[in-house]
Amino acid sequence: MPMVSKKVLSEQLKQMEENHIIQRIEVYNFPPEVYYKPTDQGKKLGPILNQLHQWGNDLNA
Repeated sequence: MPMVSKKVLSEQLKQMEENHIIQRIEVYNFPPEVYYKPTDQGKKLGPILNQLHQWGNDLNA
């Protein structure tokens, strides 16, 4: 996976959160931690993403 800037990553995560694909989980430790997990709606994308991944692999074979 190519390097992605922190700004672009933050924007993409925020957009996926707004579209209910992922859920942001904040853990108030020291230092603070943030995790993301797929929502039920996001989990439904798994098979589609797997098929796209396989399609890409087939093209590069």
